[in-house]
Amino acid sequence: MGKKIIIGVMSLILVGALFVGVNVLKDDKKVKLDENVSSSLEYSGSIQEILNKTYDRAKSSEKFEYKDEEIYSLVHWISNPVIKSKKNKRVGFLEPNPENVDKMIYILDKSQLGPHKFFIKSLNEWKKGNFVEVEEVHNTAWKMLDGNVGRAIDRDEYEINRLKEKYYK
Repeated sequence: MGKKIIIGVMSLILVGALFVGVNVLKDDKKVKLDENVSSSLEYSGSIQEILNKTYDRAKSSEKFEYKDEEIYSLVHWISNPVIKSKKNKRVGFLEPNPENVDKMIYILDKSQLGPHKFFIKSLNEWKKGNFVEVEEVHNTAWKMLDGNVGRAIDRDEYEINRLKEKYYK
């Protein structure tokens, strides 16, 4: 009986270690745009690194070359922390702090992507700590990525208040 318990405990520890290891590697290696979106784009690095590299590319080139889903993914990720989603499913987070919001505004302005004016208008408010239209921003990007799980249904007031306290006093 004792042997079975030890084997069971060891199995649980092994499974837990594998789960943690896979999730840690997922953040540091390749990031698929969204696990719930049919997408072929993959990047190396964390989501923050993806934003930084995209921003650097936008700043350093006269003609900013990008893929629509690259920009929509960044908008999706930066809106994820401030929304509540259906079934509480959200994949990919990029903190909407002032620096990241400024980078997104620059990228969107340079890209001239279809709804860029709507995104820029909303993000300019976010930059002041007014997290307006978070569901609309999220769902517009999410729909453009053919999202099928994780539609925004409300604002995450707890996270919005945390961000306001930390960055927007």
